[in-house]
Amino acid sequence: MKKVIIVLALSFVFMSCRSCNDNKSNKPLPPVEANKSPIEPYQQRPEENENVLPNVRLTWNCYDTDGDPLLYDLYINGKLTAASISNQFYEIKLKCGLTYEWFVVAKDNKGNKTDGPKWIFNTKPLVYIAEFVVVSASNYINRKMVLDKGDKIRVDITSDTALNVWLMSEIEFIFFVRQEQFNFFREGSSKQIKSFKSDFIVPESGEYRLVLDNRFSLFTNKNVSVFVYKSHYR
Repeated sequence: MKKVIIVLALSFVFMSCRSCNDNKSNKPLPPVEANKSPIEPYQQRPEENENVLPNVRLTWNCYDTDGDPLLYDLYINGKLTAASISNQFYEIKLKCGLTYEWFVVAKDNKGNKTDGPKWIFNTKPLVYIAEFVVVSASNYINRKMVLDKGDKIRVDITSDTALNVWLMSEIEFIFFVRQEQFNFFREGSSKQIKSFKSDFIVPESGEYRLVLDNRFSLFTNKNVSVFVYKSHYR
């Protein structure tokens, strides 16, 4: 009789433990949180509708809330320009005087993607270009530009050795030719430079001169490249 009671007791314990295990196995597991897509790219440069030089550096910010590493596809005017770049910037030389629309697609290593908003910027028009111009010793060359009040002129000049660079009105250019005292826009003029990059705002509509002056050098010719860009001051 005692053996029967012991067997029954053991059987009850075994069934109870099995029941406990079954309840544990049937208990629903907590849901696994899905990996999130990267946030939308933001804080772009150039700023919206900004006028920039054609050698432009595009930048943006972005991150992934899961901490996943990100790569970026860059689209300009609807075309894939750069694929799977790891930096949040891209340098590119574009055409002058055009409007560009661009956006960035952020990608994590889990296959998630997020398209950024479309941004727009403009490249400044190139009003004058002269690469590898030779300014002979004791001489000068000049370029006439008809400009409007409020135009912003960016002048990029590179020379193998120093020379004078002047931006002046047409009237002042007459004094310059006569080798008389003349005035010039100090924001956009310099004496004896090798590399010259400057902006100036046109004060009044009219004719202006960009002058590369090598008259101070009696024996040395100068090899010069010149790029002049124009936008309108806002």
